[in-house]
Amino acid sequence: RQWMKGATSVQDKNVVLLGDSLTAGWNNTPGYPNGAQILKDYAAKYPQVRPISFGMSGDGPENTLWLVTAGKLPALFPSPKVIVLMIGINSLNKFSSKNQTEFDPENVAEDIATIVNCFQRERPAAKLLLLGILPCWGPTAPVRQAISHTNERIRSLADDKNIFFLDFGHQMLLPDGKIHPELTYDDLHLTSQGYALWASMMFP
Repeated sequence: RQWMKGATSVQDKNVVLLGDSLTAGWNNTPGYPNGAQILKDYAAKYPQVRPISFGMSGDGPENTLWLVTAGKLPALFPSPKVIVLMIGINSLNKFSSKNQTEFDPENVAEDIATIVNCFQRERPAAKLLLLGILPCWGPTAPVRQAISHTNERIRSLADDKNIFFLDFGHQMLLPDGKIHPELTYDDLHLTSQGYALWASMMFP
């Protein structure tokens, strides 16, 4: 993971964003550049928030769990103020399109709960913002139901004291259930406008 190089440069960050390629889109990296300027602009607007994204394309909950346990993240961030987590779409897509039943919504929700429990145990002073998995593909795609089911399950993890749940996926949809074409470029990954919507929901 490229961000592990030069680890000392991240010590001043107090908000950690974890997830897959959607979270990676906050970085100015090849293939996922769309959120970098949005993140910079909102960080300037909210100077008390010093975020850094550790999203990685293709990751699922099991990868994130490794990152926050066996990986180097705990050493890099001994006392994060806020942890933002959105993970699960890669697993649900495997379940819906390839019938890999180990990634069914119940299992994905349980894996996310394991990550949340890990945060509570290892970083009890940090607040956790748990984001709902965003919609993708068309309104009749099987993964849509899997996303809804998983989000309903993980919503119950929030206690509104240390763990907060935010689901803004419905704001991405047109009345017919299709994703607004200005928000994604492939019905999955976000455009700059998509990241602007995410930031407007998350930062306040």
